[in-house]
Amino acid sequence: MAASTQGSAAPTSAAPESVTAYLARTKPLALQHLSAAKPESSLMLVMGNTAGDLDSAASAIGLAYLLTHFPSTHPLSLPAGTVIVPLLHSEPADASLRPENTMAFERASLSLSAPLHVSELPAAASSEAFASSRNTFFGLVDHASLAPQWASSASGGAEVKAIVDHHVDESAHSSAPLRVFKGPGSADPPIGSAASIVADLYREAFEAGKVPTELVDLLLSAILIDTDDVRPCPNGKAAPLDVSSYKLLAPLSSIASSSASGLSAPSDTSEIKATPDAVAAAAPAVTAFWQQLVTAKLDVSRLSSRDLLRRDWKEFSVPLPASGESVPAAQQQQVVQVGFASVPQGLSTWLDRIEVSLGTTPASPGVKQPPAGRTAAWESFWTSLESWMREKSLDFCVVGTSFRETRSAESRSGSEEEERAEERAAKEDKHKRETIIAAQPHTLSASRLDAIWPSITAILEKPRFETGAEDTLLLQPWRGARSDGASGKREKVQGLTLLRDSKSQDVGKDARGVRASGLRVTLWRQGNARASRKVVLPLVLGAVKKALGV
Repeated sequence: MAASTQGSAAPTSAAPESVTAYLARTKPLALQHLSAAKPESSLMLVMGNTAGDLDSAASAIGLAYLLTHFPSTHPLSLPAGTVIVPLLHSEPADASLRPENTMAFERASLSLSAPLHVSELPAAASSEAFASSRNTFFGLVDHASLAPQWASSASGGAEVKAIVDHHVDESAHSSAPLRVFKGPGSADPPIGSAASIVADLYREAFEAGKVPTELVDLLLSAILIDTDDVRPCPNGKAAPLDVSSYKLLAPLSSIASSSASGLSAPSDTSEIKATPDAVAAAAPAVTAFWQQLVTAKLDVSRLSSRDLLRRDWKEFSVPLPASGESVPAAQQQQVVQVGFASVPQGLSTWLDRIEVSLGTTPASPGVKQPPAGRTAAWESFWTSLESWMREKSLDFCVVGTSFRETRSAESRSGSEEEERAEERAAKEDKHKRETIIAAQPHTLSASRLDAIWPSITAILEKPRFETGAEDTLLLQPWRGARSDGASGKREKVQGLTLLRDSKSQDVGKDARGVRASGLRVTLWRQGNARASRKVVLPLVLGAVKKALGV
C-alpha cells in the first residue's frame, strides 16, 4: 500500500494487512511517541467512550484501521506518516465484566491484549503529551466530546480530528475534518450502533474485498449486540443504516462463511457480494451467533454490586459557573461529576442475588418473604452505591436498569386498573427499565445540594410530549417486580428516610428519601422503556446544568 500524508503506510502485499499485524505494528510506535520528551513522529489516538463496550472497542479499532489503510476516503489533514492507533478503555484484566467482548474478539481471531489500552500508557505521559503541539491528535467514536483528562494546557491544546457518533451532538470540536453524528436530534433516525456508521463510511472498501475478515467480524458483532440482531425500529433499535451495514458485512463475515462441516471463512472475500440471497443465507448463522453474544452479555449473575456498577460506566464533568452569587467563591472553577451505570437486570433481581450472596433465599412469588433477609439486601445495595460514589468522587450517580419481566399469575396483584395495565403490557414486549438517581455532597455543599435536588427530579419527571415520545421518560415511583409478602403487593423501597421537605408520610409511596450518609435518592419505573441511556443521560445532564445555572 502506497504511503500517504495520512496514516503510517502498511507493508505492501496482495492481501489486506490483518488487524492483528496492524495492531502489532502500530502499538509500539504509539508508546514510543508518548514516551519521548520531544517526539519526532506524529500520532492519532482513536478511542471510544469510557464504558468500554463492544461498540466502542470495535468502532475504535475499525476507524483507526480504515483511516490508516484508506487515507483518501476521508482526509484529515494529518502530518505525513502519522500513526493512527486505537486506544481502548476496557482492560483485559476486567474481561469477566464483558464476556461478550471476549467472545467477539475470539470470533475475530483477535487477542484482547492486542490493542493499546489506557492502562498501558506511559506513566510519564502527562496531559501535555496529548497536545497538538506535540503532534498528538484524537479521533472519537461512540461519544461526542473529548473528556477533560485528555485536555492539555500546552500551546494548541488537544485537537480532535474525527468524531463518529450515534449520540446527541454536543457541538464540540466543530473544526474536526471528519464529523459524523447520527444520534437523537439529527436529521436521520438515531443509529443503533456506531460500528454501522464506521462500516458505511468505507462501504466501497468492504464491497471491493479490501478489508480483512477480522474487522468484518468485529464490526458485525457490535452491530448485532447493539441492535438486537438488527431488529428494525420502531420495535427494535436498528435504523435503516444499521440494516444496510448489516447487509454489507454479514455475507463477508466468517460467521456466515463457516458451516456445520467446519469449513473456515475464505481469506479472499473480494468475489463475495452482498446480494439478497447472500444476506438471507448468512442470516441463520449470524442470528445464532447474536444469541450467543447476548446470552454472554446478560449473564451477570456472578458479578458483585460494584462490578455491576462499573461494567458499563460513563462519567461526565459539569463545570460550575465561573462567577455569580449562586456559587460560593471556593466552589468556582470546579466541576460536578456525574456518572451513569447501565445494568442489564432489574433491581428486584439484583436484590434477590444479594440475598443469595448473604446466605438467605429470596421469596418465591406469592410466598411471604423473610423481612430480615430483604432488609439486609437493601442495606447492602445502598452501601455498595455509596461506596462506589465515594470511590469515583461523584456528586450524582444514575443507575439505569434494563430487563425483561415475566410474572406468574399468582404474583399479580393490585387494583383492577393495575391488572388491566399489566395485561396490556403482557401483550407487548415485556422489556422494562428503571432509573435510580442519587446525589451526595462532594463538590457541592449539603445545603446547595438540598436547594437544587427537588428541581432536578422535577425536571426529569416532567413529561415532554411536545418533543416526541423518545424524549419522554414517563417516570413513576418505583415498585418491585415481584410480590412482597402474603398480601401480594409490590415491593417498596427500604433503607431510606423521608426528606425534610417530603409531603408523603411513606418513603415507599414516592420511592425517594435520604440515607444517614447524606445520600439523596429517587427511584422510578420508566414508563417509556424505549428511552435508553442515549436518551436518559442527556436529560439528566441537562437537568443538573439547569439546576446549577450552567
